[in-house]
Amino acid sequence: MLHIPACEDTNTQRDYMLLLDCLQDMGEEVTFDTGRTVAFQHAPVVNVHLLLEGELELGFHTPRQGLLPVGRLTAPDEIIGFSMLSKTGQHNVEVRALRKSRLIQCSVQQVQAAFAQFPELVGQFKDAARQSVLNRFDALCADLPDADRFDACLAGIADKENCQLDDEGVDTDFFRLNAARAVSMSFGPPQELGAVDFLLFHHIPQLSTFSKLHMVHALLSTAETTSLGFAILDEVMEGENALEACLATICRHILVRQDRENQYYLKKKQLYESIAKAPASTDRKEIEDICHRKVNEMFEHVDLVVEGEENLPDQPGHIFIYNHFANSEYYTLPEDYQISVDSNFVSSYLLYKKYGSLGSRVVRISTSREFSHQSFYSKFDFMFVASHPTDVLDLTAEERRAKRHEFYDQAVQLLASGRNFVISPEGDTYSMEDSPGPLKAGAFTIALKAKPEPYIVPITLVNFDKRVNYATLKCRVQKPFKVSDFITDPDDKEAMRKFLLDYRKIFARDIQDLLHA
Repeated sequence: MLHIPACEDTNTQRDYMLLLDCLQDMGEEVTFDTGRTVAFQHAPVVNVHLLLEGELELGFHTPRQGLLPVGRLTAPDEIIGFSMLSKTGQHNVEVRALRKSRLIQCSVQQVQAAFAQFPELVGQFKDAARQSVLNRFDALCADLPDADRFDACLAGIADKENCQLDDEGVDTDFFRLNAARAVSMSFGPPQELGAVDFLLFHHIPQLSTFSKLHMVHALLSTAETTSLGFAILDEVMEGENALEACLATICRHILVRQDRENQYYLKKKQLYESIAKAPASTDRKEIEDICHRKVNEMFEHVDLVVEGEENLPDQPGHIFIYNHFANSEYYTLPEDYQISVDSNFVSSYLLYKKYGSLGSRVVRISTSREFSHQSFYSKFDFMFVASHPTDVLDLTAEERRAKRHEFYDQAVQLLASGRNFVISPEGDTYSMEDSPGPLKAGAFTIALKAKPEPYIVPITLVNFDKRVNYATLKCRVQKPFKVSDFITDPDDKEAMRKFLLDYRKIFARDIQDLLHA
């Protein structure tokens, strides 16, 4: 694919005009209706097309990712069919009309005849393609914060000392074109693996059957094996095979966000290992210090926005509520256990920094088969409650009521001792789209029973259920309030029901405000 670039070199401009005039003189005008395919990926190039008017979409089929969009052509004088000069003579991408488009169509035989008659056209055709790659992707990257990744990509190909591709019989222009396309695909939505597929798939014929690059996609597809995939890329980058080294270099540039996500996952594993495997004799304060340190290390690899810390009360002894998220299954640890990201953030990152303590969190009792959950949370001085699907306690309604009041009394005593109390009023986990869920009365009932009455400090969270490589995690500490400003009798069920409905609307509004901030 190529077009006339903005170029100050008048000779270059003249050569482009001669090339385009030649194509227009040879060809005939054709029309492609919306949705019609102009070129099929991997099909032999039988026609060369020159776009006159319309809009075309470029797509790339990968074995695992399906059809991925890799760009659009809208400018007049875009040429489709440069691949006729490649070793395969096949289209690299699928091209289809996004709206009714007019094109000039020339057969390959016509173009080859023109090349035979005017040999200088071959060089102009190749020069136009090279310049087109640079212009199109420079324009693509111009408004992107990661534009330097594209420059580094091309620099890595051009300047790497052992990257003499021509000496190994590899089509360097073909490599450059595919590398640039792959890098462009990796911007924006999380398409990194598709971009890596694109790049490696086009060079399978040049790679040894024993090349370790064939293992990269499978290893990068799960959190647990991603480190092995990066280790292979690092090893191949330093190897003697120039093509493999260049491919690994480009893959490394493409996967910069996934590399950061992998560091986040490794820190999460270290958090679990440091706590769960700590000796039973480890002091509780030391456990809190370890948890704070490891959680901080986790969030060093995350786009994180924290606002409203000035709203945290100067002294501890208050109730901190937050909207509770379901964890992304991608980060499930080998023990088939997921560490709660949002609750650990609130207690170990936010509150520890202010008060030097995690406070007391409400944690459900582990089921009889949740060995990892038990190993982790048993090291903390938290308050444990029975909740579905806990199967440890099989209580009658009366026994559950007694347990609830016992829980209230313990929480009141904890607050009176000057400790913070951290609880999600939803009592369950939800997705970002459904947050917050229905609120339960527990946290607010405790606030009314405690003397002196503590503040309720709402903490709104955003995107803590998402994978961190493309999501910005947000936190905002809202202004504290006292429940007694809205309801005075903790036993007035109707007043409490109305308060919970009203406050859920306020909480939901605050979450949406943060999401769109």
